[in-house]
Amino acid sequence: MQLVATGMIRFFLRSSLDRMVKFTPTTYNKPQLRKQKHALTKLLAKIKFCSLKKSHAELAADVSEPVRAVIYNLGYLPGGDKSITTLEESTLESISAALEKLMVGGLVILVIYHGHEAGKLEKEAILNYVSHLPQEKFSVLQYGFINQRNLPPFVVAIEKR
Repeated sequence: MQLVATGMIRFFLRSSLDRMVKFTPTTYNKPQLRKQKHALTKLLAKIKFCSLKKSHAELAADVSEPVRAVIYNLGYLPGGDKSITTLEESTLESISAALEKLMVGGLVILVIYHGHEAGKLEKEAILNYVSHLPQEKFSVLQYGFINQRNLPPFVVAIEKR
């Protein structure tokens, strides 16, 4: 794996749990990974984290510039309070806004945790929405486990053409 850092990278964060985002490079202490650690350190120096204070549905108002990637962790935070979830209506608004902001060749990645009631509704709404995106403008991929119990999360990736 080779990491290349060019230009400024911005991460816009929205966490309903207001958790700190931390990077701890403990996995990079092995001698064979020192080059990757150095490259990752250079990359992280070019990253700007911008916290979104509102709902992810208001992405369009919070992010003014075009984006190369948007990543969602939907449902609930594993190990967290399962009563705090993302909801289908605000998620669909946010995905729609993200697709508008997305550069050609960019990706929207959705990690969907659906092992709870709100997650089931959100999953169905998302799959319905993305399955109707025009293939001339978007490529949509679904990726997930087929041999796991307990409704494992799955990934939907949307590439803008």
